[in-house]
Amino acid sequence: MSVDKRQVLDQAQKLLDKGLIDRAIKQYLRLLEVEPDDVFVLQKIASLHAKNGSHVFALEFYERAFKVFKDKGFHEKC
Repeated sequence: MSVDKRQVLDQAQKLLDKGLIDRAIKQYLRLLEVEPDDVFVLQKIASLHAKNGSHVFALEFYERAFKVFKDKGFHEKC
């Protein structure tokens, strides 16, 4: 599946500008279908879920982003 990332991001931003968070999340999920390890998108979806009050879903996406960072060798400093 070919997705124009810039176009999807622009569409998501337009939806956010209108306050349509659920529809914007769907646009970001389209990007994850193509690139499931895109940390920017994972974090954006998580923050939108948190803003929307869906804290369980927000946590799920934050954990996915953390796993990607961890798998790529980013570790917290002790």
